[in-house]
Amino acid sequence: MRARKKLKPGQDGTKGLLDKYGEQLICVRYRYDEVHQLRHKTVELIVETAPWTPKPKQVRPDAVVGVKVELEEVKLQKQIRQADGKWNRQLRLWEIRYDQAVALDLQARIEPSTLPNSSQILARYVAGLKVVRRQRVIGCYKRFAPNLYPNKAKG
Repeated sequence: MRARKKLKPGQDGTKGLLDKYGEQLICVRYRYDEVHQLRHKTVELIVETAPWTPKPKQVRPDAVVGVKVELEEVKLQKQIRQADGKWNRQLRLWEIRYDQAVALDLQARIEPSTLPNSSQILARYVAGLKVVRRQRVIGCYKRFAPNLYPNKAKG
């Protein structure tokens, strides 16, 4: 069975179901069974809403993260340098291993976009590169972050 259409509430084909289910309606799908030659209309509903607190993301100790440090915090900058931290001029952040940031009690200063699996850090890095090099980097990362660099339709 294959789904061909996914409609949001309010679109044509969903209005009767929207009247029936109201705010609980998430989407309506049309699925086609080629073997039995049938079309099925399915709905996705909210059946329960409850408070939820997401678990904090687990960060590998050797992952490099960006840390915000003010210009006047010279002592802290020196500590970061001693922990093999490096200044990233483009991002205007100190880059340091996560386990070192925890040891220096810098978790609150970590820039969330620099955490692993964050596509924002890649986008900001690529935006700062020169055009020729940028194309090479984009080519390398298209397979890792395809949502950042969608293929443009040829035509």
